[in-house]
Order: sequence, then C-alpha cells, then structure tokens
Amino acid sequence: MKKYAFLLFCMSLFVVLTANAKDDEEDTYRYELENCTDRTMSEGYIMVKVWNYGKKEKITRQTCMRNAVHGVIFKGVSGGKASGLNKGHAALCPDGYSAHTDYFDNFFDSGDYMQFVELTNNGNIQPEDRIKISSKEYKIGMVCIINFNALRDRLQKDGISKGLNSLF
Repeated sequence: MKKYAFLLFCMSLFVVLTANAKDDEEDTYRYELENCTDRTMSEGYIMVKVWNYGKKEKITRQTCMRNAVHGVIFKGVSGGKASGLNKGHAALCPDGYSAHTDYFDNFFDSGDYMQFVELTNNGNIQPEDRIKISSKEYKIGMVCIINFNALRDRLQKDGISKGLNSLF
C-alpha cells in the first residue's frame, strides 16, 4: 500500500513539474516591441525597447535579446514616435515560425541570434522599466540595438526570406 501511495505521489509531482515547465515555455515569447530608433543610429541598425512579461522580476538579458530579434524577424517594428523619417521595418519572415521551424529552432537554441543584437546600458533595467502587473507577473523593459541589415542579409542568404530583387 505504501508503494502505491509513494508511486501516486511521484506521478502527481511529475505532472505538476511538467505543467510548470510548460508555463515557463509559453511565457518565453510573450513580449512587445517599441521602436526607439528616433535617436541617432548608424545606418542599418535599429534600436528597440523589448517589454518582456514573466513571473519573475529578474528577466535575463539573453531572454530580452532573443525576444528582440524574434520580434524583428516575425512581427516587424512600427515607425518611431517623434520623426516622420522612420517608417519602421516590416517583418523579415512574414511566413512565420512554422514555415521554417527547424531553421529557427537551431537559430535561437544555438545562440546564432546573439551576433545581431546587443543591449544598451549593459542590460541594466531602469526603474521606470520595471512594472509589477500583478502579484505574480512583471513587465520588464530593456533597450536593444539590432543590426537589421546583417540579420536581413543572413536570412536572405539562408533562403528564409526573399529580397526585393526576387520580384524582378
């Protein structure tokens, strides 16, 4: 009888731990992008603030950088606030993640995306960028600089997105 009780306890613990791991994975790509490129930037670079949602106040720098690159690839970046010169950037892969699942799994899991992004302020979070939404959820903002041209060229070279010259 004790063996069955112990076995039942272990199985229920496994179910709870697996459910918590699944919840963490679902929060992995829960973010918003805000264009900050109105500041002076080098040609081919864009500056975005990525707002990450999570259960913990401490959001890792890598998560912010991954979400920033993910957003540029799949969502695009809207135009800037102050200037009419910045029209924003369309998504580099409008087909979505499912069109090239193996490629993007490898791209994000291996850390290849890291060569196209860097954090400003060494990843320090400003007080106004740390918002407590509820007792169990935080919204954390970090500013990232993305080498848009190099990222676009890489995706075109790998056959993931098409350049404008493919239309002619």
